[in-house]
Amino acid sequence: MKTFDQTNKLYNHVYKNAAMGMGTTAHLLSGKRGKEMEESLKKQQAEYTAICRSAEQSLRERGAKIKGLSAIEKFRTDKAVSMNLLGNRSDSHVAQMLMTGSAMGVINAQKQLNECPEAEAGARDLMQRLSDFEQGTLEKMKSFL
Repeated sequence: MKTFDQTNKLYNHVYKNAAMGMGTTAHLLSGKRGKEMEESLKKQQAEYTAICRSAEQSLRERGAKIKGLSAIEKFRTDKAVSMNLLGNRSDSHVAQMLMTGSAMGVINAQKQLNECPEAEAGARDLMQRLSDFEQGTLEKMKSFL
């Protein structure tokens, strides 16, 4: 039972983190961006969406409840992004914001992997994919600084 619970927990964390990334990139795409930044955000959006869908599908197949972002969490994240953009909407500032979020994503992914050592390989692999993607985002955003 422990493996089943940890697997569901890990898939839900993947789902929630990828959903947050989807929301943030969508918000950032709604503003004016340089061509390269816009392309990068679209690629990020696609990867977050793919990871989110994969976690959702795995949870559905397991008959588990999907625990995404609450309405308050979505609102808070959206407002935090909006507030952060008030003083500076440059691509450099957006890159800095994305790097901060991605660093938090890498930390959260490792924390969840450590807390769910008995989760099935599929869930661990998907969380690692998300972590690797976040790490790649950190590197890609450096060129916009």
